[in-house]
Amino acid sequence: MIQRLRDFFRYEPVGVTVPMGVVLGYALFSVLTAFVTGFVYPIIRDSFEGGNDNPFSFTIAGVTFDYLQTMIYAIALALTAAAAYFLLIWGRVDEREIAPMRDCPECLSEIDAGARRCAFCASPVEPVVAA
Repeated sequence: MIQRLRDFFRYEPVGVTVPMGVVLGYALFSVLTAFVTGFVYPIIRDSFEGGNDNPFSFTIAGVTFDYLQTMIYAIALALTAAAAYFLLIWGRVDEREIAPMRDCPECLSEIDAGARRCAFCASPVEPVVAA
């Protein structure tokens, strides 16, 4: 998974990927937060409440903090991260053919296997034909 993330950010243009990810991530986070608030929260709240005492809250200095509300955003964030990974990154790296690389015999820099001249030292090299 780390290799896929690294390849995605290495070969995708940043000017397209970052704004697209921010906009889609915000929209997806809003949708998933609404889903968790409307569906998951009532199920958790109703299954654990016992009378008037809410086991998901505590009171300090007269202020009641319901930490199940905070868990809603944590669940929505985890779902958003998983969905963004699978929708935006998972298949993109495998669909694209990444050019095979080799070392330049003169300067030992990594160059495309089909290159006729090194991009770093400009020495002529024999291209390697893919089998």
